[in-house]
Amino acid sequence: NVVNHTLLHAAVVREGSAPDSTYTSGDAQVISLEYLLQQHTHVDYLDLDIQGQELSVLTEHKTAKLLNEKVYSIHVGTHSPYIHAMLKQFFSNEGWVPELDYAYNDDILRCDE
Repeated sequence: NVVNHTLLHAAVVREGSAPDSTYTSGDAQVISLEYLLQQHTHVDYLDLDIQGQELSVLTEHKTAKLLNEKVYSIHVGTHSPYIHAMLKQFFSNEGWVPELDYAYNDDILRCDE
């Protein structure tokens, strides 16, 4: 039922921060992931591509707590082998079980060059 779904196009930042990327796509609003999650009782699917800020945004204590309470499934685009490995460890420590886990592949990033 489309009436009960929300599609949000936003620039997600760490609480109290401003975006530090020059990447833009349309007129996205800037919000914290914590704020976004507080607005919903549950989120079926969260898809994040936050340009190298994955660790700082997702591992914030309040945000991590809300992820565990409200998000049923998440997809995160990572931007370095280090971030990829650290997020795998973070989600594992939080009790998440991967359904799909693609190895970090920087060749995908080169297609935009």
